[in-house]
Amino acid sequence: MKKSFAVIILLLGVFILFIIYKSSLPIIYGTKVKANIIGIDSAKSRRFNYVYYPVFQLKNKNDIIKITDKSSSVNKNLKKSEVTVYYDRNYGLSKGFTVVTTTFLIMGLLMVMLGIVALFTLFKVDQK
Repeated sequence: MKKSFAVIILLLGVFILFIIYKSSLPIIYGTKVKANIIGIDSAKSRRFNYVYYPVFQLKNKNDIIKITDKSSSVNKNLKKSEVTVYYDRNYGLSKGFTVVTTTFLIMGLLMVMLGIVALFTLFKVDQK
């Protein structure tokens, strides 16, 4: 029972780190390109009337690509602007590391370290 807590914490930390790795693949393997926000795409939401997503247009290897980024919503009055993004044909689009990504990375690392410590040393108590 005592070791199961350590194993659960360790597996949860490994799972969080794996998810952070998978979401960082466009940053790792992608190229940093300038993208123009050319418009707004709307979709019906259950909670709100509409959710608005930015539509990016970027040039990658002599191809002009239009992508709707559904990972974050924006204001419907967003002006057309230029942003820097990471893009890879296989892994998609990413705007880079965010505070949320960094926070979950730190949480995952701490959970892995706590799980290792709890698994090997925490519950070794001498009884007299």
